[in-house]
Amino acid sequence: IKTNISSQEAPHALPFRFDFLPTGVIQFPRRLLRYDDFYAANFDALAKSLYLQLLSDCGLSEVPDENQEKRIRGWFTDMLDAEMDASEIDLLIEHCKAREDREDLLVRLVIEHKDTLVQSRTVHCKLAGVISTSSSLKRKLKCKFLEQFNLQDE
Repeated sequence: IKTNISSQEAPHALPFRFDFLPTGVIQFPRRLLRYDDFYAANFDALAKSLYLQLLSDCGLSEVPDENQEKRIRGWFTDMLDAEMDASEIDLLIEHCKAREDREDLLVRLVIEHKDTLVQSRTVHCKLAGVISTSSSLKRKLKCKFLEQFNLQDE
């Protein structure tokens, strides 16, 4: 596989530059673990991130209309229902961190994708920072963990 990825015909070998991306957009492309010179490019996550950044730049992200919010929640729910990569996790964290109405998505992320979270130090640290600053998210996570292990809150 590594030989195939290393070939000149592989998409990563093309001279793409992504330094034009705005700062609110997810880290793109992502460096792969164990390979300093190989990157992963999730173009679907990039497209969604650019769309959400556009909403933010236009002032529409704070209170999106019902259809936009339904679409955004649908994206995040679809991502949570499947196997997620670091770009998708980063996207979810970035666009749910300051939104109490989307904290349920972050709780699902922690519960259902903990193995993926620990594989990427960047998203793991980002999520830890979000959790440490949100008392309501901490409370929801605590309740979910207690519920999952059939424990009682003391």
